[in-house]
Amino acid sequence: VTDGWEVSSYASEENVGTSRQPGLGGLVGLLITVAIVVVCMAAYSRVSDLASISSHAADTLAFVAVQLGGGWKTTVMVITVLVSTAATLWTTQLGISRGIFSMARDRVFPRALSAVHPSFGTPHLSILAVNVGVLAVTLLTGLMPSANEALLEVVNASSIFLGLTFVLTGLACIVHFRRKGFPVTDLTRVVLPAIGTIAVTALLVFNFASQSRWDQIIALVGIGAGVIFAAVPRLPKAAAPRYRVPAA
Repeated sequence: VTDGWEVSSYASEENVGTSRQPGLGGLVGLLITVAIVVVCMAAYSRVSDLASISSHAADTLAFVAVQLGGGWKTTVMVITVLVSTAATLWTTQLGISRGIFSMARDRVFPRALSAVHPSFGTPHLSILAVNVGVLAVTLLTGLMPSANEALLEVVNASSIFLGLTFVLTGLACIVHFRRKGFPVTDLTRVVLPAIGTIAVTALLVFNFASQSRWDQIIALVGIGAGVIFAAVPRLPKAAAPRYRVPAA
């Protein structure tokens, strides 16, 4: 859900049609995904009881396949998980690369990350930066005792960054439309984003407090690195000295 929403928003400058299309695309994708999740939850509840499903939260599809008899059903479930994981990784890299490119173009991040490949027309440096980061995180997760614990660490730490993204997006929406002259009472442009921002902030604080000390440290280090990285382009630049050619 979140990856689809991010791609819809990050790639909004390439949409065809009105400026409302990216937002509508995100909402339609969200509703379709929620509908699929609700249908699956109802179907799974017919296969096993809630307690058993909850105890297999990390491998729900495999557990459901076994309850259905295993065999080819397990193979289908495994393929589904692999395809879903690959799609999630791709959309995450696409969204983050596009976001870094946009921020670098607007001088929020170092301008070098806004470079476009002369042959392929892609933001190759921002894509490279994202993939280097992904590779580093992947290598670090190899230090975990098991793949399941590595996955949990990544999910727990990234959930804080994701929540912070939604908070900043809500605040940016409010500031943007207020600067355009829309009143504070505007329901869709100010009021609802404000309510969403407050709600997500409360959830984010609760989520951070409930994380392990290690996950909190990872989140704080990541946030600090992001603040420093974004602040560097805003530092005052020393004026370049001007030299004059002496007259003959």
